[in-house]
Amino acid sequence: VTLDPPQRLQLVFVAKGFGKKAKAEEKQPKPGQRKRLVMELTRANLATPDAANRLTFVKASLAQEQTQFSTAKKGARPYWGETFEFNVTDEASQTLDLSLMDDSGVLAMYRLRLEGLVADQRRALKLDLFKKNAKGQWQVPDTPDKLVVTLKA
Repeated sequence: VTLDPPQRLQLVFVAKGFGKKAKAEEKQPKPGQRKRLVMELTRANLATPDAANRLTFVKASLAQEQTQFSTAKKGARPYWGETFEFNVTDEASQTLDLSLMDDSGVLAMYRLRLEGLVADQRRALKLDLFKKNAKGQWQVPDTPDKLVVTLKA
């Protein structure tokens, strides 16, 4: 399943509330040092009653790595509080794919393209999830389901 174009995420953050951008060149991993992306899945806000009445889980993948987070309890705001670490080999071409699922398959999804990973930076995101419309195309509905994640490079 592909989204065109994928959403872009630049992990360059504002430094300690002073309104100055962190200097990427100072925080880039040293040559030969592995890059990593830590993803914490916090919760979902499920807008549709249909999704809220199901046992849901999230699959996340980056390149060849994939994880499935535990199944959440039924409800409009399922909570996970789980963390997974991915190895990043080429952030310019890699995407982090997140799929909200139940036992029947994919309910909604989101794709982030990783660019400019900066070490020791953290960002919380509330993502509006894409769903298939009646024509089979992926789009964000008027009242989208959301995932809340925190990413740390």
